[in-house]
Amino acid sequence: MGFFKDLLKSFAESTNNEVVITEKKISPSDRKSDEKKYYRFLEKRPYIVDFYGRPFDMPAYNDSFRTPEGYKLRELLLLIWWGKSKKGRKSSIAIPKYYFNTYNLNATRLTNDFLNKGLLLDDGEKVTLTEQGKKLYAKYQTLWEIHSFKSIPTNLDIDFPDWDLDIFTLEFYKLKNRYLKTEIRYYTNFIEFLSESSYPESAQERMRDIEMYQNFKNHDITEALDLTEKIEILKDIIKAK
Repeated sequence: MGFFKDLLKSFAESTNNEVVITEKKISPSDRKSDEKKYYRFLEKRPYIVDFYGRPFDMPAYNDSFRTPEGYKLRELLLLIWWGKSKKGRKSSIAIPKYYFNTYNLNATRLTNDFLNKGLLLDDGEKVTLTEQGKKLYAKYQTLWEIHSFKSIPTNLDIDFPDWDLDIFTLEFYKLKNRYLKTEIRYYTNFIEFLSESSYPESAQERMRDIEMYQNFKNHDITEALDLTEKIEILKDIIKAK
């Protein structure tokens, strides 16, 4: 809980303390040095994608998982979509574009295959799961959680075998807190630099930068405090399983 206490202290200090810009005579060489440091700070800003532990452009599937039914997981995701509505979906409904754009499926042809294989039933008005379809739905329904998790890249074939939404969410919150902790430290150092720097040359511009980064820092602190609480709750939920 040390990080939690540090955040509370940092938030109190950032909201109560006024940053004062130090004005002093500066030589052209020192000003040039401050300018270089300023742009180095901009280059060193942390990005959450560097904390993912997986490529930010990781594909949504790779077809590496072999199902005993012979279907690819991305194909079964379409069956899950048809089954998610308990009362069934209208026969005339438009199938979401992401099945083509993201998963490279001919959704109409695949739906006809599900119908022919007895996994779906079309009564002319609605399409519903058959008993056989319901069994597959129950077996593979977590594919929808993987597909729907948008905070970090997921891959159906990589994540499905060991998928647990609570554990995956917990790990995401932990990595995001590591990112926020790094970014809070970055903003703190940048603000300290700006309060002493001669660059940007305009004191008003430096003050605007300080206020902007202070607001960013306060936002990060608030989010980190919230995530810290959520992490503890999720730990309890997972422990109780």
